[in-house]
Amino acid sequence: MVGQWDRKKLLVTAPLLRNTGRGGERVVKVSKAGKFAETYFRRLQKYNDSTLIEASPKTGRTHQIRVHAAWLGHPIVGDAKYGNQEDNRRFNNRGYKHLFLHAQQLQFTHPVSGEVMTFNAPLTKKLQSLLINEAKR
Repeated sequence: MVGQWDRKKLLVTAPLLRNTGRGGERVVKVSKAGKFAETYFRRLQKYNDSTLIEASPKTGRTHQIRVHAAWLGHPIVGDAKYGNQEDNRRFNNRGYKHLFLHAQQLQFTHPVSGEVMTFNAPLTKKLQSLLINEAKR
């Protein structure tokens, strides 16, 4: 997330409304007219001008994590749609060329066997390197 997020944990319950933009792209915003959406945020590490967080969506709405993070005032680094251009340019100059959103773990119940399926994916070496550089700043 952009900025220092002081909370250790937060459960966000903010309804999301999906709209279609002029070019046909999906744009989502927090709105009372939207569908129920819930995301659990947990701070992992604070840096000078960013915070590494774990976001666990309890519902599965379009762009849910991105919109909730931006709504909190801390958009995800590199988010061209819901973030701030100036912030993104600053992080881009430090090597963040893409949206810093990573699915570390996916878990679901298999629809036939009923078995809980869990898949883990560590951060890429590039993202790990960027975080190491942030810690040195």
